[in-house]
Amino acid sequence: MSGEKSDFVHLHLHTTYSLLDGQCQIVPLVRKARALGMPALAVTDHGNLFALKNFYDECRSKKGKVYGDLADVHVKPILGCETYVTSTGDHRLRDKSERRYHLCLHARNLTGYHNLVKLISLAHTEGFYHHPRIDHALLEKYHEGLHCSSACIAGEVSHALAADDFAEAERIARWYKDLFGADYSLEVMLHPSKKAGPDVPMSARDGFADLYERQKKVVKGMLALGKKLDIRVIATNDVHFLEKDDDDSHDVLLALSTGRKLSDSGRMVYTGEEWFKSAADMKALFAENPELLANTLEVADRIEEYELDSDPIMPRFDIPSTFGTEADIRAKYDEEKLAALYPEGRVKKLGGYEKVVRIQFEAEYLASLVWAGAKRRWGEPLAPEIADRVQFELDTIRTMGFPGYFLIVHDYIRAAREECGVWVGPGRGSAAGSAVAH
Repeated sequence: MSGEKSDFVHLHLHTTYSLLDGQCQIVPLVRKARALGMPALAVTDHGNLFALKNFYDECRSKKGKVYGDLADVHVKPILGCETYVTSTGDHRLRDKSERRYHLCLHARNLTGYHNLVKLISLAHTEGFYHHPRIDHALLEKYHEGLHCSSACIAGEVSHALAADDFAEAERIARWYKDLFGADYSLEVMLHPSKKAGPDVPMSARDGFADLYERQKKVVKGMLALGKKLDIRVIATNDVHFLEKDDDDSHDVLLALSTGRKLSDSGRMVYTGEEWFKSAADMKALFAENPELLANTLEVADRIEEYELDSDPIMPRFDIPSTFGTEADIRAKYDEEKLAALYPEGRVKKLGGYEKVVRIQFEAEYLASLVWAGAKRRWGEPLAPEIADRVQFELDTIRTMGFPGYFLIVHDYIRAAREECGVWVGPGRGSAAGSAVAH
């Protein structure tokens, strides 16, 4: 580790969750970002968010066994997705002639993350046609809190520039800038491939040269667009694998994904340049435009760090008023008396006095149902071993804060049997061995 902060961050990157396309595994990915001193890192898998929680957790991890002397190095996780935007104007249409364009989205804050989740959910539930797709109307509705970049050569703006249609590229870029404002960036990449060898079809080698020329044309056009429309331009590398030497194994992955042999002519082949490059590697590519690297830090600085983890939100079980109210619990237990019923520090962990008042209320109602049920099932008086077992389970459920959950499950099982005529089995897992559940 150099100890120096990198002046470039990757904002376009694919993990193994870009299925049969990306090859970056989460832990080695985060380890390399830390080693290179990158202050932030984005994951933008194709059309899904599968990697994001694991990636988020690893960026925050301080596990010494995994990261060694890098355990305390902080990398800000940027949660994103490379989406597919339909050219038809309606993500729900199934048109064989429609074209899909790529677009990168990054969640700047929790609102942006929620909107990203909504967009990708709708892409799968409404817009799936070969790929999960969104459209401009959905972006207009769910763009708040998102940063957007124009993606690779398959993006809308890049496609127009590669076709020498600057006017169309300007029209599209204006639309995105009007929508996203300062949270829209034009994206460029350069892949000057030197890849050769018997496993690389000649058609692919010719294609690499053509791609590089088109990329250079796009870079020139993007710089002109950025200057004319006052839009930042960022350099990315469309990362698909971690190390330069991983190219061969990634090539095998692509052959598997397309059902082709390595020796097949005309098969899909990448340039071999789509690896996790350092800031120095990227500076060599964009030596004439170092601001394109600095702009990635500007984007990263616009991304907030927000909390994904939260307590489960349980439905509130309505306890019959004939049993009592929460006010009865408050009258019965002040903070000191209530705390005495729980292990030390547990009241605070469960959310404080007010939340534990509710838990205690639910626990006492649950206990009334359980003791009545136990006497019906096993007779009265209860054998000491049964009474001890029931009390132990009730205490455990209460101190863990789960009596409301047991009441909810009891209610829908009762409704299934008594009101809906639904068969109910004996249960599975640990619940099947619970005296309270029984």
